[in-house]
Amino acid sequence: MLNCFKKSFHGTIDVYAYSILENIDIKKGRHFTDFGQGFYVTSSYDQAKEWAMKKYRDHLNSISETKPAIVQLWLDIEALSRYVKSALIFERPDDKWSEFIYNCRKYGRKNVMYHSHDFVCGPLADGKIVPLMNKVERNEISLLEFKRHILPRGNIVNQLSLHTEEALAYVLHKEVHIIETFKISS
Repeated sequence: MLNCFKKSFHGTIDVYAYSILENIDIKKGRHFTDFGQGFYVTSSYDQAKEWAMKKYRDHLNSISETKPAIVQLWLDIEALSRYVKSALIFERPDDKWSEFIYNCRKYGRKNVMYHSHDFVCGPLADGKIVPLMNKVERNEISLLEFKRHILPRGNIVNQLSLHTEEALAYVLHKEVHIIETFKISS
């Protein structure tokens, strides 16, 4: 599964993309994510573009003249998998995967890291996790129902999250691609 990440993509906005070119700061990542705070990439350009467009819409009114961007990265996957101390790889979205995501997000709400892996790799959960987490915490649905609802729909997209400086050392090259947007006026 890791070989597909030799060429990876990270969706963001231009301001952050150029900052990433200089230095990837894991601490800037959000805690409340599938695999906890880290730097996330995907092997899917289309998924990275979705992430970039979402971040662009989120920042449209707060940062003037911003554009969606994709950071393309090349990773030394062989060295990453051989030399890091701790890694976790989920080949498919199963019970262990969904339970891990639940715990990462549960602890992430408190800005606490659930695990100590250098990197985690696995499928991207369905995007409706926040309302599901709330329902579990209010005992409106069971953990089993949560697991069933976060299963990916359609094509399974994967993600790789880098959580330590040791893992980041295997990023070989980065470049930024700006996604042009068009404003439609009436």
